[in-house]
Amino acid sequence: MSCLRNFHVICVVLWTMLGLMSSSEVLPEMKSFGAGGKPAETSWKWSRDIVNVQPDPCTSDSGTTGICYKPSDCNEFPEGVGDGSCALGVGVCCTFIYDGCYLTAKYAAAVFENPSYPNPEMTSYNSCPLAITPANNNICQIRLDFGAFTLAGPNAEGVCDQDAFTVTGATSAVPVICGENTKQHMYFEVTPGFNNVVLDVKTSTAGSKWQISVTQIECTSPSRVPSVCLQY
Repeated sequence: MSCLRNFHVICVVLWTMLGLMSSSEVLPEMKSFGAGGKPAETSWKWSRDIVNVQPDPCTSDSGTTGICYKPSDCNEFPEGVGDGSCALGVGVCCTFIYDGCYLTAKYAAAVFENPSYPNPEMTSYNSCPLAITPANNNICQIRLDFGAFTLAGPNAEGVCDQDAFTVTGATSAVPVICGENTKQHMYFEVTPGFNNVVLDVKTSTAGSKWQISVTQIECTSPSRVPSVCLQY
């Protein structure tokens, strides 16, 4: 009985201590001070200085693909726009948006949008291409994520004879697509050091809209999928 009584007393003491520790009124936030009475830097500021920001793919707050950089590095790119954080909040998800035709993307991640995005186009385009150049000589695969993709649908035979999205320069077969493909994705193979891969949107009607995230995948990346896969 004495052991149980002692155990009960200990539990009551611990419960009381926990209650006191959880109350900000009893234990207000403690601050440390350095020389001269000035507040010392908190530990989280020191931890931010030692986090290594790697240029890895990231997902922006807008849902598009970007590259994780330090904010100062992202600002050095003319096309770079920070959209969300990465690397434990130390880095910024740097996005590279190409919202027009006959442009060239040269980074490991890019976003290809119709000129009026997020609004649909009121005119047609005989051709609206985006050329993709390799970020380095070790790129073997490219992934496309269709954040938005609305074109005229195929005819009764399944042929995209009004609007069409095509990919040229890939080493694997890439089908011509049209219609509604929002939230879909596809992979295709490329030769390391390829010259250009061209994404081209051709429309003959009004109302087309697209936002396509382009991610270049290195040959040794764990994100690379089997070469026979169009989707994975």
